[in-house]
Amino acid sequence: MNISPGSKEPTQVSLASIEDNPYQMRTSYDESALTALATSIHEVGLLQVPVARKVGQKFQLAFGHRRKRAFEQLYRTDWAAIVSHTMPLIVLDLTDREMFEISLSENLKREDLSPIDKATALRKYMDAFGATSRQAAQLFGIPEGTIRGTVRLLKLPEESKQKLQNGQISQSQARRILRKPETDLKRLEPKDGPFNLREKLMILVYDRVRSDVSDELLFKKIREIAEQKKQLERQVEMMNSRKLESAKLGATRQRIQHVSASSR
Repeated sequence: MNISPGSKEPTQVSLASIEDNPYQMRTSYDESALTALATSIHEVGLLQVPVARKVGQKFQLAFGHRRKRAFEQLYRTDWAAIVSHTMPLIVLDLTDREMFEISLSENLKREDLSPIDKATALRKYMDAFGATSRQAAQLFGIPEGTIRGTVRLLKLPEESKQKLQNGQISQSQARRILRKPETDLKRLEPKDGPFNLREKLMILVYDRVRSDVSDELLFKKIREIAEQKKQLERQVEMMNSRKLESAKLGATRQRIQHVSASSR
């Protein structure tokens, strides 16, 4: 989802009336980076005007949350006397889905955003709007494998997720943890209350619990997986059988050639 900054003229909006995007994935901001951004705005102006939508008497940002906080920081300094307490916005009519897509598109490009924040936002987007990993990849211009790999980080044990969130382990280390069999076992352990077979089957089949899947559809999917496994086993068995027959035939030919050579 790309919004052209030239689609409308900017409007000066009071900071007190500007709210964050309800689908914003960023949970923390680097204060030193905000100070640098505030200094840049003061010296050279705002290079890109944020986009927002109007909801009642408020304005929800589609993107530009760091810029809003930089403006707020400006007003807490000596510059407050020469800077009005407003920020320019381009106000558009945007749906919830468009707000989500703009926020994701802007933030997925940022290297300073936690992989867990990205994974959580992608999972929420796909669940909320029924989007597949392929559709998300096409929309955001990211390889489908990257989308799947990012979302898969949510399967990490809680302790590992926290370490990845805090930068204590890298994504490569996190993926190595995911390849360990015990990770799957921990994922299936009941956290609170009794073991819920339906939820565990959901996780095994769909990688998450889904409310839109009936018991009938779930067990149909399980039967399909079981049948696919049987077919694969039969194919492997046939291949092994053919290899064995080929080996026996080769050995028989060698014996015949040996006998023929001996009788000459």
